[in-house]
Amino acid sequence: MLLLRRQLATAQKYADYALAAVRQNHLGFYRHILKMTKFSEGKTYPGLTSTMFLLGCDYRECIEKIYASTPRLKARGYERMLMDEQYMDIWEHGLPVEY
Repeated sequence: MLLLRRQLATAQKYADYALAAVRQNHLGFYRHILKMTKFSEGKTYPGLTSTMFLLGCDYRECIEKIYASTPRLKARGYERMLMDEQYMDIWEHGLPVEY
């Protein structure tokens, strides 16, 4: 959960769009929770046994919808500190502070 929240918070700050190659059994999560749209039909790539689909979304349009439908995905105070260089020395010493 921490990794997903950090990824979403980072994307909200730095990315306009997101793309993901997703296995068929993960389509529901990416489409319903992360509000991504399927851009391609399934394709099997060399070396892989599962079918992959290309999904994407415009973060500027969907990030608030993601947080509204699943509030637990929004980064908490101490998690936002992970991305702020001002607080890096606190994390290097292992003293997380939640506010």
